[in-house]
Amino acid sequence: MRYVRKPAPTTREIQALPQGRHYYGEGLVLIITPTARRWASRYTSPITHRVTETAIGPWPTYSYSSARQAIAQLQAMVAKGDDPVQVKRQQRAKGTTFAEACEGWINKHRSRWRSTRHIDTLFKHGQSLADVSIQTIDRRMVINALSKLCEKHPEQVYRIVSVWSRVFDYAKTMGFREGDNPCTWRGNMENVFFRPKNGDKHHASMPFKDVPDL
Repeated sequence: MRYVRKPAPTTREIQALPQGRHYYGEGLVLIITPTARRWASRYTSPITHRVTETAIGPWPTYSYSSARQAIAQLQAMVAKGDDPVQVKRQQRAKGTTFAEACEGWINKHRSRWRSTRHIDTLFKHGQSLADVSIQTIDRRMVINALSKLCEKHPEQVYRIVSVWSRVFDYAKTMGFREGDNPCTWRGNMENVFFRPKNGDKHHASMPFKDVPDL
């Protein structure tokens, strides 16, 4: 990594540069490809202690001075012990919607199922939550989404809550969500909805002496 700052390049100088990586000191890099010119920042991660690179933006949308300002902000984050790349990932993850988390969970398990039709049906009842960030969904929102369905099909609501609970666990594992699982059944949703009992009845037992004839 080159720490010595070079003089600010002019527009003509940047336009005349060949393809490759051009270092301007203090971690600022101009990367030139056949189709674009873009700024990047190189720094040592305070977490992994490895040299890491993150994009700043394209030139000339980001001028040299704008890229320098971005570098200063990134350096301030590193000085506080934060890794800019990880912070960016966390911010992006927090924007993951319920629909995107559902799709991700389905894709992880798709190979185990012959068809996803039954799973797709369970997610159709979450249309009101589809575009909502999964980080912001709470139990009240889940209850509101399923209350009307529970009046007619309580057994289906139980299946939906069970599958949605797995999606929220998946979201926590992937870093899309923090906090509790709003669809946990025991001690949570069981207090609002109910799990229907199996209505199947067993046949009466047959007298032992009649078994040979059967």
